Amino acid sequence: MLTDFRYAVRSLLRAPSFAVLLIATLAIGIGPTTTMFSIVDSLLIRDLPYRDADSIITVARSRVPGEAVPVSVPDFIDFRTRNTVFSDMAAATARGDYNISGVDEPLRVLGSAVTPNLFALLGAKPFLGSIKQNEVVLSHGLWHRTFGEKRDIIGRTVRINGSAMRIAAVMPRRFSYPGRAELWIPGPLPEHDRGYHQLRVVGRLKPGVTLAQAEAELARLARQIGDENPSISRGIGVRLATLREALVGDVRRTLLVLFGAVVFLLLIACSNAANLLLTRAAGRQRELAIRGAVGATRGRLARQLLFESLLLSLAGGVTGLLLAYGGVAIVRATSDAYLSRPELLAIDGRVLAFNFAVAVLTGVLFGLAPLTMNLTMRGITRGSTIHSRLRDASVVTVVAFTFLLLVGAGLLIRSFVHARNVDVGIRPDGLVTMRIALPERTYPTTESTTAFCLRLLDRIPQSATVSGLPTANINSGNLRFPGEERVARARRIVTISAVSPGWFGVAGIPLLEGRDFTREDTAPRQVVIISRTMARRYWPSRSPLGEQVLVGSDDRATIVGVVADVRQSGVTYPPTAHVYLPLGMPVPFRATNIVVRSSRPTKEVVEMVQRELRALDPDIPPYLVRTMDEVLDDGVAGRGFLAMILGIFAAIALTLSTIGIYGVIAYGVTQRTRELGIRMAAGATATHVLRLVIGRVVVLASIGIAFGAAGALVLTRWLESLLYQVSPADPWAFAAVAALLLVTAILASARPASRASRVEPAVCLRWE
Repeated sequence: MLTDFRYAVRSLLRAPSFAVLLIATLAIGIGPTTTMFSIVDSLLIRDLPYRDADSIITVARSRVPGEAVPVSVPDFIDFRTRNTVFSDMAAATARGDYNISGVDEPLRVLGSAVTPNLFALLGAKPFLGSIKQNEVVLSHGLWHRTFGEKRDIIGRTVRINGSAMRIAAVMPRRFSYPGRAELWIPGPLPEHDRGYHQLRVVGRLKPGVTLAQAEAELARLARQIGDENPSISRGIGVRLATLREALVGDVRRTLLVLFGAVVFLLLIACSNAANLLLTRAAGRQRELAIRGAVGATRGRLARQLLFESLLLSLAGGVTGLLLAYGGVAIVRATSDAYLSRPELLAIDGRVLAFNFAVAVLTGVLFGLAPLTMNLTMRGITRGSTIHSRLRDASVVTVVAFTFLLLVGAGLLIRSFVHARNVDVGIRPDGLVTMRIALPERTYPTTESTTAFCLRLLDRIPQSATVSGLPTANINSGNLRFPGEERVARARRIVTISAVSPGWFGVAGIPLLEGRDFTREDTAPRQVVIISRTMARRYWPSRSPLGEQVLVGSDDRATIVGVVADVRQSGVTYPPTAHVYLPLGMPVPFRATNIVVRSSRPTKEVVEMVQRELRALDPDIPPYLVRTMDEVLDDGVAGRGFLAMILGIFAAIALTLSTIGIYGVIAYGVTQRTRELGIRMAAGATATHVLRLVIGRVVVLASIGIAFGAAGALVLTRWLESLLYQVSPADPWAFAAVAALLLVTAILASARPASRASRVEPAVCLRWE
């Protein structure tokens, strides 16, 4: 083997261009495959950073099948004390915004108030310190960014939302629950009624209890709670899921689609590598035949060729691994709006082992191709039928796999374009958004939060506040009408936004009827503005102005205006019934968005807002600074991420297929030089030769397109749930990809065909 290794190295050093080309081809296939395996392994396969994670179940409420909404505090207490299937249950408030002051620069982070037993239930031990009630627990990332990983911060006092609190612990690097929370405050749960759903609940199953048994038990308790509280909880069920399912969400199908696509890309790379080895082996056929004549067995020659291919594939694997490191870093940095836990992505020992296995497997696969050649002295001129058929099959295979990738990418890109071009209902150009949160300790009442917002807006021209940005922040509540029983409100869910006077003008939302809010529209004067969809749904034959509704409380509010629809839930979802509340309504949206319309650069707008905030309250920093276009882009981030990755794979596949077709045809023309010379000597014209060469390529490409189209009709149905306003069998996409591949095949074969048409018959007849 050592002799084979030395010989392989010398052989490859004699053909450096060939070695570099083949290593690059393999790296292009292995690199993306390793990247996608790292993502799939991190999110779908690898154990979660929690003790015995398979027994941890998330519990949510559900009004309709498939829905999952947070749990109210009273419901959580009932579930915890009355169930018989969980050994323990814990809860965390949905991620909230926390101001941190008492550090170098005030900052805003996502955090959660949690029950003290949450960390023990998850089996997560602090990296530093210990968990204590009513003291702050930091994430490892926040500790690194803000405190420079100083170990003496345990016991240090900082101000959280205006209250002095001690830092008790720092959690390990991979811990984060719920979502991307970076700060936790263990303590008693806030007191709210059953109608206020804010808790994310987890429970650990008792030994021997299954998920189905837990679902049946919690469903029984939900019915009991509904019977005991019919005005609020009747008809509201539960939804249980494993912790992994809750964390991964809808990403599973997307990741599996991408992993399947990258496998096709790897097969295309292997096919091209096999063609390169076939071409090189044909050039070495005399050498191999001589070695066989002097005693080398076919097994010995096969081992030598496989050793060379393995050496090349391992080099391609190492190069692909370097590409994978870059790919994982790019995905980690750009997928924050789509992947729930991008910080979990990493290349570890499992990924390295996968990379090595793929490199060895590909080396064996494409290394077998030269063994089909006819190793005789005369074979160098005549080639072999098997060799020719293999080259033809490689063209068909490459075209078929490329067709699959191009169709998939085309469908997803069209879907993304459709989604991004949807009219959300606002005019996004020139809008800059940022978020602020008002701590309860400093601003304890609705009046105080309203007064602060109005003072801030007075200092900033063309500005407004809104509690929920389109596609980004969604709040909902129950709707009922005066005189109805309270139980009726559970059947009507409406989207709720609290807005300042002038919001509709700043956002470019047309006022269809009635009037905008004024500064006098504060409690006890109760007024609301509704969307066109809500007006048509509940007052289809008359104007809703002057009608009264009850939204989320027993206080009546009068409808004073109707505005155009806004797709608040997402660009791909139809407009919902939407109720706008003025800032003075007794619904305390403590975190709100400042929206400024300006032609100035975003940086200047942010600096202006920061100056005005410091003048009013230096402890309130703006965060989540984005243009409205970026907000809307985040609303289709999942579609954009999928379309971008699959588009990159398809572009690489098209490039590889072009190179592969060119190489196959060029080599085929070289092998057929004598035949073509005889044809021309017998009267064939250059045009006939061009037709002969290009025609064969068109036939092979057409066969590949036919196989690819048949496969695409089956496989693209997996994409149906990921598409928007595009059919998985879209004829335009199929036709465009077929035309593109035919043109690509013709262009790739044009130069070899042209060279074949200029062959001198006399030279060809003296070929041997």
